[in-house]
Amino acid sequence: MSEKYFDIVADFYKNILFITVKGVWDLDIALKYRSEFKKTVEPLIVSGEPWYVIADISEYPPQSEEVQSIHRELMDFAKNNGMIKAANIVTDKIYEEHVRQLSEDSGLVTFDFFKDVDEAEQWIVSEETGLPE
Repeated sequence: MSEKYFDIVADFYKNILFITVKGVWDLDIALKYRSEFKKTVEPLIVSGEPWYVIADISEYPPQSEEVQSIHRELMDFAKNNGMIKAANIVTDKIYEEHVRQLSEDSGLVTFDFFKDVDEAEQWIVSEETGLPE
């Protein structure tokens, strides 16, 4: 299948992990995502500095329970390894409520929802994070 279901890029200057997810996933896609997520985030964790996530989920509908369990696992992993804020890009209230529930279930304390990346990044760099704007 040639469709790209996710993209994960780290900005090591700002300590932000940019994630884009889309489409309906099966377990195989979720496992590939988990592997790439952990590989990409490793330098952020090793740095010992707090880091942040901006996730574009605007084309990512609610998923099966087995896929959601991978996301919960990664949210816990991120929270326990230095991630302190997560900004989610959404265009649909249903997607927002779905991710809000996943985030709350995972114990993420600081997360919010935005309409675009610029707005999300402004929130990430706000509140005295000390990040360059």
